[in-house]
Amino acid sequence: MRKNRNFIYNIENILYFLEMDITRVRRAANDNSRYFSVTYGNDDANTLLSARKKRVGNAINQFIPSTNGERKGDGDKARICGTLSVKHLTNWFLYYIVSAGNTCIKTLMASLNETLERLAGPLTALVPFEWDKGYLSLDIGSSSIKMVKVRGQGAGLKITNAGMIPLPPDAVRNHCVQDIDQVSQAIRTLVEEHGVRTREVVAAVPGPAVIIKPASFPAQDPAALEETILFEAGNFIPESLDNVNLDYQVLGRDPATGNTDVLLVAVRKDIINSYLAAMSEAGLTPTIMDVDYFAVENMFEANYSPDPGEVVALINIGAGYASLTILKGGRSSFTGDIAVGGEQFTALLAQEFGIGREQAETAKISGLLEGYDQEDIDRVLSVTSEQLLDEIQRSLSFFWTASAEEPIGAVYLSGGTAQLPGLASAIGARLQVPVEIVNPFRSVNIGRQVDAEFLSQHAPSLAVSVGLATRRPGDK
Repeated sequence: MRKNRNFIYNIENILYFLEMDITRVRRAANDNSRYFSVTYGNDDANTLLSARKKRVGNAINQFIPSTNGERKGDGDKARICGTLSVKHLTNWFLYYIVSAGNTCIKTLMASLNETLERLAGPLTALVPFEWDKGYLSLDIGSSSIKMVKVRGQGAGLKITNAGMIPLPPDAVRNHCVQDIDQVSQAIRTLVEEHGVRTREVVAAVPGPAVIIKPASFPAQDPAALEETILFEAGNFIPESLDNVNLDYQVLGRDPATGNTDVLLVAVRKDIINSYLAAMSEAGLTPTIMDVDYFAVENMFEANYSPDPGEVVALINIGAGYASLTILKGGRSSFTGDIAVGGEQFTALLAQEFGIGREQAETAKISGLLEGYDQEDIDRVLSVTSEQLLDEIQRSLSFFWTASAEEPIGAVYLSGGTAQLPGLASAIGARLQVPVEIVNPFRSVNIGRQVDAEFLSQHAPSLAVSVGLATRRPGDK
């Protein structure tokens, strides 16, 4: 870890000199060239230059991967962005150190105190993916925190780290962080154990805690539309606007009326502030707060391409609740939450068999419990499964009422409980549609250092985290 950090400092200082005015640097080098000639002599200066080139070049080559993923020892072959070689960078770096003498060395030492923010721009421009610090996405649930670290975006989105950590019971309850100290400590532990240095975070609040209302306004320019929305929002949001954080998304123009369709989103300040406080106390900087409903949509959009006009249902089954989103032609037309989640399955198993929560959680996923047959476990789980299926069908009935019985073409399951043996097939049988457990990494690049077994084992649980990872400040 220390070697990597020192290497970053070296590269930052190389970039510092590349940023300098070339004419001024050459003048400084010429003015100080006699210093080395007199003190060391030309031969000594050349020997020093050669030795430093070799030492720094070897250090740099140790840490820069080539374009084919192998680490190269030859500075001519290890390249950044396919054009700027390590040898070129090393030559620039050492030329200024050796030729410019004390003046240049003092400048170099001063540059070490430059803030990372000043150098982040040119650093990212030269090496857009390898040195982009990226973003951290956190899905803070009621039973665990799921983390995904990414670089790049769009088709270049790349997972570089992922992890999960359990939360103490009741640390997050009623869709709000109840124990900020415990949650912040869990975040800090998760980040430190995975060696994550990124501090910019994208996170989400639970869908049931959010007020989502569709609205329609007369067509107008964006500035006027925003004023209208802020003025009229109180007619749609059943909370005092002083007590909520309000945002909106322009959906487009209604061809029938010519009005602009808008989705209003509001969340109580005490709820969103509890998540912000937990992340801030963990030393992180929240940059975007999304909604888990929308994160699942973004995950699906990044990985799947349903037929135009096809209606699909996204069901995310978390620990405390499940969410249902209906997409038509890639556009959300219905969202709802279901008060049945993985915790209900776990609690019923613990009650029926007189076992602890952790043992019940293991039995729920594996279907194995000492002293009992698979049929015994399935019998207990089927009780909660039926409750979940009833609630899913009830929620769909609201959608069908508003959409003239428009049929669902497919169902995509996510969340940890989606892996419950037999649940996907039971939903398919009840709704008479194909059901698929999502793979949130289906079209996302995965870094070589990421634990592939972990991703495979927990893929449905990381759906929200991957969806959050597609967001960037300033987007909508």
